[in-house]
Amino acid sequence: MKITPPIRLLICNSISGWLLFSVSLVAETAPVAPRGAGPEPTFPAYLGSFTDSLSGARVTRITRHQGQPIPNTNTKWAGRTRSVYDLKQVWSADEKLLFLGIGGPLVLDGETYQVFHPWGPPAPGTWHPVRPDVMIYVKDNTVCEWNARSNVTRQLVRLSGYADFVQSGSEDWISADGRLIGVTARREADGKDVGFLVDLDAGWPEHPNYYGEVSWSLREDKLRTLGPAGSHTPGRALRLPGWVFASTFGKGGTVFMVKLDGSGETRTVCQTWHREPVNYWAQTQAVPSPSGARVLFASNWGTGPDYNDEETHSFVADLRIKR
Repeated sequence: MKITPPIRLLICNSISGWLLFSVSLVAETAPVAPRGAGPEPTFPAYLGSFTDSLSGARVTRITRHQGQPIPNTNTKWAGRTRSVYDLKQVWSADEKLLFLGIGGPLVLDGETYQVFHPWGPPAPGTWHPVRPDVMIYVKDNTVCEWNARSNVTRQLVRLSGYADFVQSGSEDWISADGRLIGVTARREADGKDVGFLVDLDAGWPEHPNYYGEVSWSLREDKLRTLGPAGSHTPGRALRLPGWVFASTFGKGGTVFMVKLDGSGETRTVCQTWHREPVNYWAQTQAVPSPSGARVLFASNWGTGPDYNDEETHSFVADLRIKR
């Protein structure tokens, strides 16, 4: 069976909840992704909403035009204010806060989307999947937490013998229960780059918890079409098992859901209303909330005298509120 441009599936260890790897799979006969249709709605004002004509979801614009003042700050909106990537969660565990890393940092109220403050962790951070308000980040040879409401940091683990800790700035290297985080580092004894998991519950002061290397093989006769491929297909809705979210961009771009039971069932979330051409930062890269009830996405959509074809805005599609 021939493999064609991918739909990414997140493969998890059911015992530890640790994300082991991602595999790019799609059969040549995969169905076509949903496409937008119907009349274009009026471009919403800042914090204004409209009803998507395909799904009935409420879609809210949560960023303003470049150069306009950001509420509750002394700064102005950037030309691109959006998520870092679709594999990095933007909502806190209880979905009451939302973090925008590009054009920020900005912490927003997770329900009203009003700007809470222009704070961010001292290094690229990952929302803790269980503890509200908390992001985990690494620095030097430490693992730390940052509280997004109080702007207070706290060291969790320090590991001697290692330096230059790095956690991905564009993906969440953290287990579903928040116990394990993935780290790359330089081992001081021989200068080699190494990778390992750190157990935050155990909080070892000196030694990391090592896990064996993961390897796997794929047999072509075991591949199965699960659904249409999007340009990005995140599995960040951890409390909505059995589904992934996918997105396309450009004319007819959409955000949609794919059921992973092999039925090929898809559900349209919303249309993206991109303008051509679409640069990288304007790609949809939809990020579902942990519950899957809402989706953040980016678009270069805009109209009127304030429209700038270099701008990228962020929108939230809310599936809880449908016509």
